[in-house]
Amino acid sequence: MSENTTALRGIADRVQAATGEDDEVQFILYELVPLFDLSTSEAGTIRLFTSACAYHDAALALMEAVLPGWLWTKKWSERNVVALIRPNQGPVVRGFEGEAATVPLAIILALLTALINAEQP
Repeated sequence: MSENTTALRGIADRVQAATGEDDEVQFILYELVPLFDLSTSEAGTIRLFTSACAYHDAALALMEAVLPGWLWTKKWSERNVVALIRPNQGPVVRGFEGEAATVPLAIILALLTALINAEQP
């Protein structure tokens, strides 16, 4: 397992345990930004949304920066939000889910799940 996969799994565990408090979301987003080779503009956009407490927009900006062109949708489970992300390549393409306390956390978890799965042989 690569060092990056280990880091992503650790953050994914924290996202699953998060209750959705603003500070939790902010710290997770700030921790994720340096893990990716983002342009200064992309990283700045994510940080700008985060500093304005627009975590939904920050999570989507991160997804777009890391997985350009991917689509997302959400649904509700009994207790949480489930985000589904997938490549924009037709209706039959496999997607990745993330279930968490809030929409931003669910988007982040789906993103992490996709990235972790991409690194597995």
